[in-house]
Amino acid sequence: VSYANLPLVGAALALLAVTVAVLSQALDRRAPVIPLPAE
Repeated sequence: VSYANLPLVGAALALLAVTVAVLSQALDRRAPVIPLPAE
């Protein structure tokens, strides 16, 4: 990765982190609706 691409890579990683956080929160809210397999 060249230094010229670092800002773009940083922005992509930040966007990915935000997306993962939002999805994880959404899944946490929907968790009771999704039946989990009993161990």
